[in-house]
Amino acid sequence: MSVCTILHLNTRWELNDIKTVIERVTKDKVEVRSNHDTSIGFYWFMLTKKKRQISVFTNNKTPIGSTTYLSMGANEEGHKILKAIAEVFGGIYMDNDCDGKYEFIEGNISDGDALAYFLKYAVVDDGIGKDDLKGFLNSMNKWYDRINKGNNPIDKPEAIQKSLKGFSK
Repeated sequence: MSVCTILHLNTRWELNDIKTVIERVTKDKVEVRSNHDTSIGFYWFMLTKKKRQISVFTNNKTPIGSTTYLSMGANEEGHKILKAIAEVFGGIYMDNDCDGKYEFIEGNISDGDALAYFLKYAVVDDGIGKDDLKGFLNSMNKWYDRINKGNNPIDKPEAIQKSLKGFSK
């Protein structure tokens, strides 16, 4: 067995979501291959130009619940790719699966972040509906103005304030 870089993701992310991020990060086309002949829920993301693969196990059982498990050789490129995925989706990242050290990474669209709160705000406070892009843009501008003027519409708990740092310049 070789040393691998590991990433556990929330199971709500679909393979196509992950594939899109990999293609953006690597600037390579990714082919998804199923290995259901031997293991149900086992896939590979094949990077066509780089001739690399990422092993993917959906519904992987862990002590914290089911995850989507991504594994790649432990080298600089593997670290870069899996960490970039974690920075988008959030997850539990391990540089080296043999040392037992892991890092919790909060992604740009993890639970409890400012984007999720903004979407709730836009629907509840501004009443935007399905396919209302103009309403969404107006709501985004109002939100941005409130944040930059310090008139945050929430009660300012410390954890939420930390997640809002990306909204202000």
